[in-house]
Amino acid sequence: MKRIFLNLLFSLQFILIFGQSAIEKRLAEFEQTPSLQHAVIGFELFDLQSNTVLAALNNKKALSPASTLKLITTASAMELLGPDFRFETQLCITGEIDKDGTLQGDIYIIGGGDPTLGSSFFPNKNEFTDNWFRALSSRNIRGIKGNVYIDASCYREEPVSPKWLVEDIGNYYAAGIYGAAIFDNAYWLTLETGEAGEKATIKNCEPSMDGYLDFENEILAGGKNSATIEGLPFCYVRMLKGSLLPNKDSIILKGDIPNVPLFMQHYILRELTGKGIKIMGSEMANDTIRNIATTYSPALNEIITITNFKSNNLFADYILKQIGYQASNKTKQGTFQSGIQAIRNFWKTKNIDLTPFTLYDGSGLAPADKISANAINSILAYMYNESNHREIFLQSIPKAGEEGTVTDFLPRRTKANIRLKSGSMGGVRAYSGYILKNKKSYCITILCNNFSASGKSISKEIASLFLDLYELL
Repeated sequence: MKRIFLNLLFSLQFILIFGQSAIEKRLAEFEQTPSLQHAVIGFELFDLQSNTVLAALNNKKALSPASTLKLITTASAMELLGPDFRFETQLCITGEIDKDGTLQGDIYIIGGGDPTLGSSFFPNKNEFTDNWFRALSSRNIRGIKGNVYIDASCYREEPVSPKWLVEDIGNYYAAGIYGAAIFDNAYWLTLETGEAGEKATIKNCEPSMDGYLDFENEILAGGKNSATIEGLPFCYVRMLKGSLLPNKDSIILKGDIPNVPLFMQHYILRELTGKGIKIMGSEMANDTIRNIATTYSPALNEIITITNFKSNNLFADYILKQIGYQASNKTKQGTFQSGIQAIRNFWKTKNIDLTPFTLYDGSGLAPADKISANAINSILAYMYNESNHREIFLQSIPKAGEEGTVTDFLPRRTKANIRLKSGSMGGVRAYSGYILKNKKSYCITILCNNFSASGKSISKEIASLFLDLYELL
């Protein structure tokens, strides 16, 4: 019996050693890919059962993670806020209601950093205004002597990270993070083009920016679709530049809403007036604020699923600021840095040190974000082996070849059970997540920076590597 056991043990050791060397050989081949000769690659494959690194390459080198950083943000939110956490937005009033139905006071919308208010990622996006109107109507309020105010003070007035690129700011994917949010803090422009060389025409804007935002349109028909929107926070002019395909009757461009609390005030005033509530706008003395309705976001587990499936920058950075706000017990404003510090502090208690790395947001939009494959894997390993929220977190990461931003990363409906968050920006391709096979589990992270080929070709090389590794495991 002892002899059989020793033979079995030797066989298992041989298989493990052979598997490791095969994996390392394939990784070495990947490193020699011609288009990666001038790149920096950070890679780590980690066995979650034995808690051992199976293969590594520059796994402790700090590199740009792009959107794979969202895995750290959402994992931290699961642990610090909990999957059932909901953002809140309060509808409040001051003053008394007279016999004519006029509120002798003001309306206050107190923002709680809810990025889902009116979001296109959830059904019934306009339901919140109907609910607020019903709350006012139930108190027979037909007029407001004062005004509508938006309290967005839960987050500091620093809507964008100082490390975001100017060329990104003004576009929907770099929308500002304010203490109040509405409609994904973005607008949708519909443009029409004529013959090549002619200026494109703006047909529609949803939601309407009339009286709030001006567009200086320099977009010409001709060439490919390469139009951009440029503009800074608290600036009420947006420059439309570049080109669009000619002779198209409906091309969509999305931009960010500058100064969201101010736009929200305009929008709520317009909505209430449209529903027959007269806003008189008189100066009113401050009075006791009392809540008459609270709007709750969907549960955090739903929000992080959209964050990771859609690589939603807005949701990720709202979550980051909320982590910072909650860490102070709501005594200080939420900021990018307070959120990052709260995340560092939490993971330090789990013996994961993030202090060597530079982080400037929760979305990975900042090219200056730097972290290692080992650090990302350490957090993924904790979430799988120790977190009470393992299944929720796992399901928030899309299955490669089927879902989210990695739908086309692997062949459709591949038998490989690989869940990944992708990340991309100029000169960066990154993938991080889990490989699940034969009741065995692994976490894997690759960060490719400064390659010379197209991002699409690099993604194909990485996909081939991952499929080969899956077969070798």
